[in-house]
Amino acid sequence: MKEQEFILPEYWYIEINDENRDLLIKWRKETFNLDDDISKYKYINKLGRACGGVSVLLLLSTEQFKTHVLKLNSLPTIPTIEDYTYSIELFKKLNIQ
Repeated sequence: MKEQEFILPEYWYIEINDENRDLLIKWRKETFNLDDDISKYKYINKLGRACGGVSVLLLLSTEQFKTHVLKLNSLPTIPTIEDYTYSIELFKKLNIQ
C-alpha cells in the first residue's frame, strides 16, 4: 500500500519538548520576533504563539516541523552559473569593456 503524502494543515501545532525547544525558540525569534518565555506552555501554533491545549489531529512531529515548516530535509539546491552572453551586445553598444 502506497504511503499517503503528508500535507501541512492550514492550522497546526507542535509540542514543545527537550528535543525541539531550542529550535522552536530560534524559529519564533527569527520568524515572528517573539522571545517571550515558552517554558510554561506545552504547544506552539503556526503563528509562533504558545498555548496549553490543542487538537491532536493538527499536531506535528518535530520531523514534520523540520521538513514542512523549516524545509530542513529538502535537498540543497545547486547554484547555477548565470549566462550573461546576452549582455555582450549591450556592453559593446555602450562601449563598456
